[in-house]
Amino acid sequence: MLGIVMAGGKGTRMGFEKPMLEFRGKKFLDISCEAIMKSGLKCMVAVSGNAPKTMEYARSKYDILLTPGKDYCYDVKFIFDKLKEPFLTVVSDIPFISYLDIIELLNDYRGRSMAGVVIKNGKMEYVGINIVAGDLNDEIHIFKNDLLLFNVNTWEDFKKILEKI
Repeated sequence: MLGIVMAGGKGTRMGFEKPMLEFRGKKFLDISCEAIMKSGLKCMVAVSGNAPKTMEYARSKYDILLTPGKDYCYDVKFIFDKLKEPFLTVVSDIPFISYLDIIELLNDYRGRSMAGVVIKNGKMEYVGINIVAGDLNDEIHIFKNDLLLFNVNTWEDFKKILEKI
């Protein structure tokens, strides 16, 4: 299975390309790619014209897949239509992702699309780690790592992440 980091967003809420943010001395993009590769999967980076710095950086280190950059769901469907086989997606804004999280999801995979969630206060919260297999209905994988809930959409989110360390 191929692991794909989704890194072609517009960055409108931050005014900055999130995959290029640094955390603990590494770019967010590298954190996600390293987790995928350490889990044993090949990593590709899905980029678009919305994120030129990310595209340039990703091209220098990883294989890239150019997407339209319309929105996350559109780009995932675009990738599935192109690959026509299941793949793992990881968003590029969850700095506490570990290769162990990916292995945990892969071990639970049974051939159908899977959405990764964490249960917090009795509610399911999606974390941006999924397996896309073309099914209309996703199976749910409940991650044990509640740090996956810390994703960065705003500078306020980033400040909360920095407070965690």
